[in-house]
Amino acid sequence: MNDNNFHIDYHNILFMYLRRRFNRKERLKLSRKTVKFITFKYFEKSPFANSDDALEIIHELQTLLEDKMKSVISEKSTYYWLHLYRRIGPIASFRNESSVTVWLYRNILETAFFKYGKSYTNSELVYGTAKKPIDISKVASGNYLEAIRQANIGDFLPKNLYGIFLGEFGINELNEIYSLEALAFEYWYTTVCERRLNKGGTLHVQSDYLWVGNDEETEKLMKIYDERGGTIDDLVSRTGSALSNFKATSETVSFLPKYNTQRISTKIFPSHVLFGLPLEIEDSLTQSPIPNFIWLPFDFLYYYTSHEFLENEFENTYNFTLKSFVYICYLVVSEAIFKCIIQEEDSLKVHYTLEMIKRSYKYISSIDNYTDELLVMSKNENFKKFIPAQNDISRNEIKSVLKELTLNRSNLSQINLKTMSPRPLLIPNQMKGSNYIVDYSALLPILLSITDIIGADETKKGHLFEEYVRNKISENSFNIWVSQKELKQKDGSKKEIDVSFIYKNVLFICECKSNKMSLMYGTIGDKKSLDHRKMKMLKALKQVDVKATWLSKSKVGTNYEVPSEIDYIVPLVISPFTEYIWNYSDHLWLNHETPRILLPSEIIDFNYDANIKHILNQGYVHSFLR
Repeated sequence: MNDNNFHIDYHNILFMYLRRRFNRKERLKLSRKTVKFITFKYFEKSPFANSDDALEIIHELQTLLEDKMKSVISEKSTYYWLHLYRRIGPIASFRNESSVTVWLYRNILETAFFKYGKSYTNSELVYGTAKKPIDISKVASGNYLEAIRQANIGDFLPKNLYGIFLGEFGINELNEIYSLEALAFEYWYTTVCERRLNKGGTLHVQSDYLWVGNDEETEKLMKIYDERGGTIDDLVSRTGSALSNFKATSETVSFLPKYNTQRISTKIFPSHVLFGLPLEIEDSLTQSPIPNFIWLPFDFLYYYTSHEFLENEFENTYNFTLKSFVYICYLVVSEAIFKCIIQEEDSLKVHYTLEMIKRSYKYISSIDNYTDELLVMSKNENFKKFIPAQNDISRNEIKSVLKELTLNRSNLSQINLKTMSPRPLLIPNQMKGSNYIVDYSALLPILLSITDIIGADETKKGHLFEEYVRNKISENSFNIWVSQKELKQKDGSKKEIDVSFIYKNVLFICECKSNKMSLMYGTIGDKKSLDHRKMKMLKALKQVDVKATWLSKSKVGTNYEVPSEIDYIVPLVISPFTEYIWNYSDHLWLNHETPRILLPSEIIDFNYDANIKHILNQGYVHSFLR
């Protein structure tokens, strides 16, 4: 066997051994006890049709669940919790879970790690170097050594280790992390209850559990909402700027990690090839080709150009430029990937590269040293192609951006488990020569949310979104008619069409609305946000309906001519976000599952052949006057 390519993750051996004594029911004890404390208090008064009373109960439970998480997490360091949790697969193990659910409660729990974990590490982790290695018996309180003996693989493993390993760790600590995950799952479930209550639901409380029931129509509407979107083509920042438009050959495409809750195999998405590794990202003991993280392509230049309209407001808010911020994020991930271009014979580098890719973090000694590393990267010709005419970035600019993205332990109360933000890139944590964790999985949430507090020029943003929608439609072989054009009729009246396309004898005209999404709308769907977005969408529908009525009066204007084969006009609204549709009124729907307020990807994927006959019978469709 080639030692260079043989690698066993120590935690897999350890966890397999400990799980033989692990009682799965134990993981639910703390979470069920916490829930019962609330349900027992209120079940005799159930149901709660008044949303204010019901929300008060849910908020009380949320506070209690967070307090329970805090009491456990605060006993150990953030470093310990990340080291442990990033080695547990993001696998559905509770009731009625989707891959999105797993992603949500895992990120809720990690947010709690950042908020409540200690800033220094004691005996919960052990650390060794090549000059001063760790005796194998010190790892996991001797449980690792016993696991090796029982697995009969001691001949393959060294007796002395260097790196970072679990220190004081046994069956109780394994149960502890699974109990925390159960608490995070229950916390996520309370946000589901909030969303349902904000849509007119009734809270039902039994002695040991609670749920929110909605009327049949709302249940169907929520189900449709939950099933829409979620693909990489629907990736947008909360300003409403689309991010999925990139070319595979672009020199500014790099990779960003996200939890692999879909359990995508490296056979399908070969991360080891992307990183130039000589072996697949799998564990030789389990032969599992499913990593905990997958690294997805991300075009940093396109991100910058799609947010460039915020340049002045961004600099006034953060005291560094948008260009510098995006470039430094690009350097952070490029520095990680650049170090992965390794020689096959260097088994130690292979090991640490695997760890960084699979766990999506690394540890550094200081921000000063890390700043210098990024500064060196910025001088490399391969990474100066990021933005045309990019000036050399300064050390102070790098430090300013890194400071902004560092966890501020003096202001931890700002961290919100519901919104899972703000998300730090750098987490201070002292442990024998390592003072910070660089969490690469934070980069995508940061890029999506850093513009939240910045006021946007809606006109510029709107034009960018219109161009994005037009390009998406055009790239997928749709027949574009006009876009971003003011049409004029002979009576002097005029209307602007954002985007339009032709299907057979039907002209679809689209009103594009990239309204900024609030944090609360994206997490709990609060009433204020729901009402605000409903008002915006109703206004957009009215605008596009008026344009359809106007256009139907004349196929020929002073600066346009509708093709002679067109008989009908179907007005649509396009949003970068999945919009919740509030009822089943015919004027809101193309069919029973697809609304008239669409994502860009839904325009492309919609089955026009199967639905056009039904659509043409709807009241919002206009036919040309003959």
